[in-house]
Amino acid sequence: MKVVTAYEGSWAHVCLTGRLDGEWAEHLSDILDEVLRDGLRSVVLDLAEVDYISSPGTQMLARRYEDFTALRGELRVASPSPVVQRALTAVGIFDKLILPPDDTRATRPR
Repeated sequence: MKVVTAYEGSWAHVCLTGRLDGEWAEHLSDILDEVLRDGLRSVVLDLAEVDYISSPGTQMLARRYEDFTALRGELRVASPSPVVQRALTAVGIFDKLILPPDDTRATRPR
């Protein structure tokens, strides 16, 4: 898994490439903690290049979505790959997490 984090003013853009399995789900959770410690409460995850997501991966996303919501923040997913879209839909969190394509944060930072 490759993870690139870019701070864009008041929010962070986290781009993932590869497999989001249990080990990487923990790593991503740690990255989200770091973003929160840096004072940002809005994160967009670009999952267009994620070719596999495990149950621990979807569970972590659901848990962290609730964490961000409790802090009056937001955790959203931009450009989910078909694999990610199916997995998030299967566990019932796709509609909560998906960022509308017309949202300017859906574009990858340069």
